[in-house]
Amino acid sequence: MIKNIKWPVVLVAFLFLISIFYGFQFYQEKQTVEEPLVKLFDENEKIKEVDISQQGDVMNIMLQLEYVSNLREEENIINKEVLQILGNRKYRVTFTDHRNQELESIYYKVHYHLQEAAVKGNFVEMAERVGVIMHQFDVEDYRLIVGEDKIFFQVKQSNHYLFEIVPRLPGTEGKEPVGESGNL
Repeated sequence: MIKNIKWPVVLVAFLFLISIFYGFQFYQEKQTVEEPLVKLFDENEKIKEVDISQQGDVMNIMLQLEYVSNLREEENIINKEVLQILGNRKYRVTFTDHRNQELESIYYKVHYHLQEAAVKGNFVEMAERVGVIMHQFDVEDYRLIVGEDKIFFQVKQSNHYLFEIVPRLPGTEGKEPVGESGNL
């Protein structure tokens, strides 16, 4: 009976079934993950552009935000909403901004203080030093927010703005343990 099997037909049927299986998985992923995410971001008027890509088992979500008054708060809101859709899947949300060369120059002057505070935990000293630097430039607004596990720096100058999020290192003074979530 095995002699009468047409192996090319079996191989074609097998490949056809596998392609249907993976096609269904792709369709299901698009319907249950990507489309709800795109809809969520489309409804948020603070989000200008969205780029979603998959890298291994991590979903990378790149969002270009308008200038917001509190980057930490906005990140928390977005992460909660994304977590509801993605569940246990791994993801990384990255914010892009609308920076110019002068804002990058400002950031390079303050980033040493941000990095030092992320390691040492000297947040009051960091805020004082950054404040002195910010008064040297013509900026409309800047915010420096210390979160449980990150330092948020944002600065605005006319139509341009810059966002930077600096992770705090474990063992930083004043750092309390934080539970893990699905995001990276």
